[in-house]
Amino acid sequence: MERLLQIKITLKHSKPEVWRRLLISDKINFLQLHEIIQDSMIWENCHLYEFDLGVDRIGIANEEDETIDSSQVKLSDYFNKKGAKMRYVYDFGDYWEHSIELEGFAKMEKGKFYPECIDGENSCPPEDCGGIPGYYFMLQIINDKKHPEHLEMTEWLGYDFDPKSFSKEFVNDLLKSH
Repeated sequence: MERLLQIKITLKHSKPEVWRRLLISDKINFLQLHEIIQDSMIWENCHLYEFDLGVDRIGIANEEDETIDSSQVKLSDYFNKKGAKMRYVYDFGDYWEHSIELEGFAKMEKGKFYPECIDGENSCPPEDCGGIPGYYFMLQIINDKKHPEHLEMTEWLGYDFDPKSFSKEFVNDLLKSH
């Protein structure tokens, strides 16, 4: 029987905290969860990833390090008790580390689309900015118009980055592709 999971995804080591609260089916596989996380955090899905469940690592199958193929494992096989946690790492260079917690279960509403973002806070850092340390340095540069790299950094970003912005509606529009 399909269950609706309420999960909280938090980008670790970020102050202020960047997080999303989602409702997702427990019948999806870990590849689908990865794609949902990408959309909810507004990442670009152009780097490797891995879920660490303590005993098993799930991601892109690799016999050398015994990573299990994320497309072959359902979320319900591992993530089925309230309070369960796992670690998700995206981009092994920048090393965006997230904690994912199963906060509880919800009832599916007839005619409603899932996955659904029900809450969140703050903008996720831009791709390829150098991990958390690079992100903080980037913020320092874009907030100081006199910094010698200000113009270059704002051009690299290509838009006015607001670290406090979050739009549940925008995230849900992205999630509708699932």
